[in-house]
Amino acid sequence: MQWPIDTSGFSFMGSLPPEPVLDHQTRQQKTGANGELLYCMELMCFWEEGAEVLTVSFPGTPPAGLREGTPVR
Repeated sequence: MQWPIDTSGFSFMGSLPPEPVLDHQTRQQKTGANGELLYCMELMCFWEEGAEVLTVSFPGTPPAGLREGTPVR
């Protein structure tokens, strides 16, 4: 699928709560380029023509209350 640069027509909602990103060999939590711990979260992406599930990774501690069903930007 090709993603447009302008995502203003998209809406995102958490479908699973955030989880630590683990190194599969060491089972330790991975860190980003700045040394912050990495987390991942499954999101539902909705737009005019349908929907898709995406997994996104992000650095830093997830905000309190970020869970399934939460709208995200």
